[in-house]
Amino acid sequence: MKKVSAGQVADLKQQFPDDADRVIRANFLEKLLTASLRDIVVDRRGVRIVNGVLIEPLDLENAEIPHHIALENFRFEHKVNFSKSFFRKSASFSGSSFKSRADFTAMKVGDLILFQKVTFAGATSFVSADIGNHFVAGGIQFTDPSQEADFTLMKVGGMAVFPDAIFAGPTTFLGVETRGHFIASGAKFRNSVKGVRFTTMKVGGGAFFQGAVFAGPAEFQFMKANELFTAARAQFASTEHAADFMGMKAGGDSSFRQAMFSGPVRFLGAEFGTLLNFAEAEFKGRNHVADFSQVQGDGVAVFTGALFTGPVLISDARFLDVLIGGIRGSLSLIPQLDLSRTRIRRELRIKDVKVQDLVAVSLQVEGPTALSELEIQGKANLGHSSFLTIALSNVVWPTARDSVRLEGMTYKSISAGSESDSWIKLIDLLNYSVYNASAYADLEAFFQRQGYPDRANQVFVALKERERKEFLSGSTWLWNLFLGYLVNHGRNPEWTLYWSAISILLGWLLFNPRFMEPQKPEYAAWKYTGFWYSADVFLPFIDLQAANIWMPKKNFPFHRHSVRVLRIIGWVLVPMGLMALTGIIK
Repeated sequence: MKKVSAGQVADLKQQFPDDADRVIRANFLEKLLTASLRDIVVDRRGVRIVNGVLIEPLDLENAEIPHHIALENFRFEHKVNFSKSFFRKSASFSGSSFKSRADFTAMKVGDLILFQKVTFAGATSFVSADIGNHFVAGGIQFTDPSQEADFTLMKVGGMAVFPDAIFAGPTTFLGVETRGHFIASGAKFRNSVKGVRFTTMKVGGGAFFQGAVFAGPAEFQFMKANELFTAARAQFASTEHAADFMGMKAGGDSSFRQAMFSGPVRFLGAEFGTLLNFAEAEFKGRNHVADFSQVQGDGVAVFTGALFTGPVLISDARFLDVLIGGIRGSLSLIPQLDLSRTRIRRELRIKDVKVQDLVAVSLQVEGPTALSELEIQGKANLGHSSFLTIALSNVVWPTARDSVRLEGMTYKSISAGSESDSWIKLIDLLNYSVYNASAYADLEAFFQRQGYPDRANQVFVALKERERKEFLSGSTWLWNLFLGYLVNHGRNPEWTLYWSAISILLGWLLFNPRFMEPQKPEYAAWKYTGFWYSADVFLPFIDLQAANIWMPKKNFPFHRHSVRVLRIIGWVLVPMGLMALTGIIK
């Protein structure tokens, strides 16, 4: 007691090597801590006792402890009750072990409290505890898988520190509030059935879970960290229970780099500040969804090098940039990648990825989009999506016809590889996608804006030919075929000149002078020219004074019929050419 009175550390093990000799009576300790012993005056440095043993229940419920206390490397063999107690200054239990129930419910501490490398073997409660400064519990262990460590509604005025902690039983930090950081780096939450809950927790600083291991459910629903959140290299090992971050908010960067998820993952409605980083993370739940739907972020969402084996939902989300893929991403087939209705204010990049189905209905990207080394094996739906620019490089589209949907997709610029063959690939893409006339019209308009009218014409022709092959029949099919061969569906009216020239030349050869005779004897002196005769028969509205002078001889009926045929062809070709030239035929 002399050392206690002098404010020195009283190490009982130095004077009493045997455990039995270091036993302290509970009644004596209670009075010592509450300054109720008349013959002992506690120094300003407080009560500091090391290596004590307490075999009786300790009951300090509602007690007021006015001094700094340190009961370090103690062994508490029976239950301990500090509920509703008030430590005016700091307290330390570092190195101690609690063999039975430890109750710190509604405890209040004026300064910091230390539980460094403390072991709890029974149920432990810090429910509604109020810590004025830091709660330091590095290496703390809760060893009984059947007993709960309950920190519900605990308030910490500084940091709450649990690095390398071990939680064997159910654990809850429901509604905990800290003004500073919450640190659980390297912590192990080993209960595979009930796991750990951080639901509605509020962290005034950053939340650190890098390298932590979660054997069971990990519930972070509606947790809020004012600064960064990191679970880099963390392991969420349960194949059945979710790693649930629904509604979570982080004011700064959020990192799950190289994290491993074995089961379902849910970030539904979460909000992040600047960076959401899943680079090189592994999502191993082959039958489980990685759900990032409705996530809101002011910065970049990074999934580069991430490995997905189940469906990925990034629908109805908001980000500045989204980066997906990488070398590891191409090692496995993603059953579904869904970006529907997501708004990306700057860049979307998907690279080195294999997906079964790509769904991006009503996706909106306000900056550049780059899809490269992307293989889509099942279906692709980009219907009603909107892009500023979209570059498709070495994209392998589904081979089954009508497995690609592009209806309503808009863009200001689009490319599919090198300048020389990009336009051909784009037309091919339209041709085996689900038929939609507006998709062809949009691509045609794009080439017109770019100053490539020939390419625009090819898009229009591809549309008309597809209509004939898939939808037309009977007379409409014949009319489409006729226009295609005659004027390339109105896009090459000059073709009528070629057809006309061929018709006139064939007539020139056919109407050889030996087959011809004047229509009247008085015309016999006129000179006959086969070319002008053929042209006069062919051209409507024009009189070259040849068709009315000459005619095939009566004993050549084939030539006589050919005159009629040539005249009909002329009456068809010339008006058709004029209508194509003026745009009447389209």
